[in-house]
Amino acid sequence: GGTTDDDGLSWDLTNGVLTISGTGAMRDYAASTWGGGVRSPWYTSRTNVTKIIVNEGVTALGTYAFSGSINCTSITLPASLENIAGYAFMNCSTVVNIVSKAILPPVCAKSGASGYTNFKNIPNNCIVYVPKQSVNTYKATAGWSTFTNYQELEEGAEGGGDSPVPATPTITVSKSSLNMGKFI
Repeated sequence: GGTTDDDGLSWDLTNGVLTISGTGAMRDYAASTWGGGVRSPWYTSRTNVTKIIVNEGVTALGTYAFSGSINCTSITLPASLENIAGYAFMNCSTVVNIVSKAILPPVCAKSGASGYTNFKNIPNNCIVYVPKQSVNTYKATAGWSTFTNYQELEEGAEGGGDSPVPATPTITVSKSSLNMGKFI
């Protein structure tokens, strides 16, 4: 782990859990190093990431921040998060749940003609836990509206652990029950 380039945020990758901490916005990263592009400091370890936790205080996630974390099954986003850049979670194709604690859905940047690529290739039927009063707002928000399985977080529930606390019973979706984003 260490401090990310010049944004003042810190990161730690321990036992597959990538944790981002600090206050403020994360810088943008590049898809490749061609032309001087800078990849995230954890890029070379991205396939070891099984869970991403962004701690309270972080307000924005950069372009390509977690792209290619192909073994990540869980993403937790803080109430402080306001913006998610394009391609931030692209190809995190094994995600089975996302916890977003923000009452207002973080704004997803549009990537030109490519549209909303923030969660590109994450199964649209993964479980997305959001504050109870925010379910309909998330469902109607660009970048979030492609998800089809929203669940309510209990008021005051932390969520984000191995088992977020839903307000209603849920169906557990295992990695093996997903096939190209559809139940089999």
